[in-house]
Amino acid sequence: MNCDEIGVIILDDGMQHWSLWHDLEIVMVNGLMPWGDSQLLPLGPLREPLTTLKKADAAVIHNADLVITN
Repeated sequence: MNCDEIGVIILDDGMQHWSLWHDLEIVMVNGLMPWGDSQLLPLGPLREPLTTLKKADAAVIHNADLVITN
């Protein structure tokens, strides 16, 4: 397989790789703890500061089915 045959590459933590060309930025958000405790790794669960959300094209909320609303 050569590079001309590759249509899509999905990277975990792709936002941290600034030198890569990014066509689409998708952010995963945990519905049970959407913004973590606002702490970055290793103090908290966030891999990027919340201000980085401005660069995202889309957000996918996982665990949304487990969220209890009043």
